Amino acid sequence: MSRGAESTPDPADDATASTDARYVGVSTGTDTLLAAASAQPTLGTEFSVDAAHVRERAASLATTIGALQFTPFDSSAGEAQVFAAVWHQIRPQLDGAAAELIDHVQRFDTPRIVLAEQHAPTTTLWERRQSNDSTGAWLPTAARQAVADRARGAEIPVIRVAAPERHTDCHQCGATGSVVGGKLSCPDESCPVDRVARGQNAAVRLARRGAHE
Repeated sequence: MSRGAESTPDPADDATASTDARYVGVSTGTDTLLAAASAQPTLGTEFSVDAAHVRERAASLATTIGALQFTPFDSSAGEAQVFAAVWHQIRPQLDGAAAELIDHVQRFDTPRIVLAEQHAPTTTLWERRQSNDSTGAWLPTAARQAVADRARGAEIPVIRVAAPERHTDCHQCGATGSVVGGKLSCPDESCPVDRVARGQNAAVRLARRGAHE
């Protein structure tokens, strides 16, 4: 393994800065819908939910809406019905994934969930309904909200922190790695981390930032 460029670890991400296992970071995305890890990650404490099922329905929505808009008549009513039907399928999946995550988090002693700060999208999901790429804009936000809602119902504190500027920095040493196939490879040969799931890496970093709030 060749040694790559390194960055100075953010104090809030430094592995030596906090190993408080009560703080559980939750990252969201379009590849891995939810990934959770504590500030003190150990084998068996990680959790993840794949986003493939949601992506498939979002892609189906975009395809159907696109076809309707090529018809010679006003398709607004039909688009609204299709949109409502697909969202009716997606929303329970997000809620179910969030419920599974909360069940996992409750294994920890007095847990605290750490999420990236929520930024409201500039356009609505309805306005982005035609694009497959729009999934990347709304899915992480919707997943974070589902987790926050479930956490509130379970009376688990939620801490919001700024997301790390770079998503390719190793949670252990801070070296800037590369991501292939959803896995982050750390270039530092002295680091105990070789490859780690990108979502898990992000979750650990969020957990450690939350421990410093």
